[in-house]
Amino acid sequence: MTQVDVSSAAIHDVAVRWIRRLGREAAMGLTLLACVAAGGLGGRFISERLVLESSQQRVAAVAASLAERVNEHYEMVFSLLVEANGERLGRCSDDELFNLRRMAFATPVVADIGRLAGDRVICATSAGRLANPIDEGEPDYVDPRGVRWYVDAHLLLSDDVDGLVLELGNVNAVIDSRILTENDSPGITLSFLLIDPARGTVLRAAAESLPFDVHYLLGDGTDAYDLSDYLTAVRCSEASNVCVAAVQTVADAEARGDLLVKAFGGMGGLVGASAFIVGFLLVRHDRSLPSQLRRAIRNDRLHVEYQPQVDFNNHRVVGMEALVRWTDENGVRHRPDHFVAVAEQNGFVSEITALVIRHVVRDTAALLMERPELHVSINFAAADLGNRSQVDLLDTQLEVAGVPASQVTLELTERAACNDPQLKATLNAARAAGHQVAVDDFGIGFSNLAHLQCMPIDVLKVDKSFTDTVGTGSLRASIVPQILGMASALDLGVVVEGVETEQQVAYFAGLGAHVGQGWFYARAMPMDDLRAWIDTWDARHGRGDDAGD
Repeated sequence: MTQVDVSSAAIHDVAVRWIRRLGREAAMGLTLLACVAAGGLGGRFISERLVLESSQQRVAAVAASLAERVNEHYEMVFSLLVEANGERLGRCSDDELFNLRRMAFATPVVADIGRLAGDRVICATSAGRLANPIDEGEPDYVDPRGVRWYVDAHLLLSDDVDGLVLELGNVNAVIDSRILTENDSPGITLSFLLIDPARGTVLRAAAESLPFDVHYLLGDGTDAYDLSDYLTAVRCSEASNVCVAAVQTVADAEARGDLLVKAFGGMGGLVGASAFIVGFLLVRHDRSLPSQLRRAIRNDRLHVEYQPQVDFNNHRVVGMEALVRWTDENGVRHRPDHFVAVAEQNGFVSEITALVIRHVVRDTAALLMERPELHVSINFAAADLGNRSQVDLLDTQLEVAGVPASQVTLELTERAACNDPQLKATLNAARAAGHQVAVDDFGIGFSNLAHLQCMPIDVLKVDKSFTDTVGTGSLRASIVPQILGMASALDLGVVVEGVETEQQVAYFAGLGAHVGQGWFYARAMPMDDLRAWIDTWDARHGRGDDAGD
């Protein structure tokens, strides 16, 4: 039997090696735990910041969207007041009351229309002719357009209800209070504020109650208040004195984002800080506007509205422009020029055009066949015309639907090179097939004389920025007669965009323009609403079932 002599030195060496090994493993374990903890904590911290940042953007977007909607409502009411002041059917006659009721019915935000003599209401669409006229009193505010605002006026519709009344000339309109209470944004509290800009004071706060005095949001000298527990935004209408205040508590935003916070924390704990950063970037990209827009196109969540085009002289509806609309996953409605530009920058604008073509042919085929004098205009970006695929898609679908190409106009909306032979070839082929070609927003961007000379164009659309100058005496206004003269010399049709007043209609008609579109006639609307609007319009102008003859 062999005896093994184990010295104390050997034992010491073995012990040291085991201690060092255990130390390295312990250090690695601690480092791993540290990475997991750092990843988890980092994931939670950054995801919380992301939730608050995203929520703040949502609050601001909701306020901006509603302020834009308020601006649209104001423009609709202003156009109604201008038109009603021009009525000549006999003050408070049966014919006039009937016509005012038609106007109120066609303007969703108006609940009642009244006719005044001096400062007294003598008849209204709700009550007819009044045996005892009502004194209006002094307005709470007069805006730059001369519209008089009565903030808490007594309403004929109810003895117990006061409401908002807008007045111009000898006509007033009662605003439907429901437009001040629209809120489809969970967690966000809204308040519509009527502001006196001269004094910077709130005339009225409507809709939901904010969790604090609204003056704290306006910076009007009210004692300071700690708003760190709230996400806030105030956005004001461009045309009126109405602002929208939107508020969400930080606690509510964090609670709604709790699932995201936990997900990021767990991801960080499992794979460390590096994996968290990758996940964060992926989620951020997934939430980006291009990604949302691609999903919306893929799932057919864009829709098309139609704005009618009317002949200035005989008041006949001659066509309509198809306008694409998109509301994103957060409920925010984006401007077409914004999201179309995003699609162009990311190389998928033709996917929007293909979607619009499908919707337009589906929506308008029956109407176009019933009324062969009508046409519809579709916007095409320059990228859509680099080859004939989009125009071929349009012609194929029109043939299946039985709609002539002559009833569909192609509108160029983006910068295109005059010397682009493929674009010119596509446009020439489209014209040969029967389409007309229009140049949109003439006078800005690429829409200039050089393009009219080198591109195959049939119709020139005068940009709204020129229409707005009518009656202003500005230098830009002096260019309008030259534009129309040039169009006449080149034998081009003219469509005036952004028509909002009777003065603009008379001005352009006097210069030889025949067709216009804008809020003076109607805003863009879904096809079913457009059909009803055309029927009402034809009946109002003495045309019934023979309107399409």
